[in-house]
Amino acid sequence: VAGDLPLVLPAEPAPHQRQLLALLGYTPDRFIGIRADELAEFSSLIVPSRLAAGGQYIDPMLPQWYRTRLVGQNPVVAHRKLYLTRAGTSRRRVANEEAVRAVLLKHGFEVVAPEALSVSEQIALFAQATHIAGATGAAMTNMLFAPPGAVVTVFYNQHLAKGGGDLYFDAMARAC
Repeated sequence: VAGDLPLVLPAEPAPHQRQLLALLGYTPDRFIGIRADELAEFSSLIVPSRLAAGGQYIDPMLPQWYRTRLVGQNPVVAHRKLYLTRAGTSRRRVANEEAVRAVLLKHGFEVVAPEALSVSEQIALFAQATHIAGATGAAMTNMLFAPPGAVVTVFYNQHLAKGGGDLYFDAMARAC
């Protein structure tokens, strides 16, 4: 259960952010909403320690913290291989999606579109994953809920990978 301190958030958190905060025990009456064009002054403010550094390192405490609070203590039998399709999105789509999908289906993967699921449904689904594959994007963050040892394959844009860019999901996979 969340502590007694209020959270400072954007004035209008996204629906998935509200769902996640509710699962962590934070209700809207505990938010202090700040608009982007607004200045805020606090007599006292507690800022949590940084558990991630520039997309290159993520402290293993972070996935452990989320799993403990959101997946729970009851062990789930991991048995699912998930391919995260981006077919319904406008960015970072897999150019040869049909060919990739066909190969992964032959290897027992199921195709999922996490954006069509609630946060609770995503947590439950990824808690059962032995394998996760897909293009870089917000849905890949759900690897936080997979059991330790799950195999994660992230498809990166060739320019990002060659340029030594921000390989955030690689760092997250190592932390998980």
